[in-house]
Amino acid sequence: MLKKYKGNKIVDSQWFSTSRGMIGIVIIENPDGKRKALIGHGQAIDADTDIKIIHDWGAKLRLSTVENLVKLLSENKEDKKKKRTT
Repeated sequence: MLKKYKGNKIVDSQWFSTSRGMIGIVIIENPDGKRKALIGHGQAIDADTDIKIIHDWGAKLRLSTVENLVKLLSENKEDKKKKRTT
């Protein structure tokens, strides 16, 4: 996996396969140590190329969005647990 690109450290990437290609989330860290997540559509050429594409063209994935998704998914689990106990 690509370690650095345009001065930013590539911390990690996660990939999701769809019928139209790959969607990736790339976590980058700038030289000041600030991290951000970018999400975008890769071209499934290879991981390094897709990381570069998402780095350059991806949309910022806000932490609040991720937290909201986790909350929504967790609430569903809690609802199922409540139904089992009642």
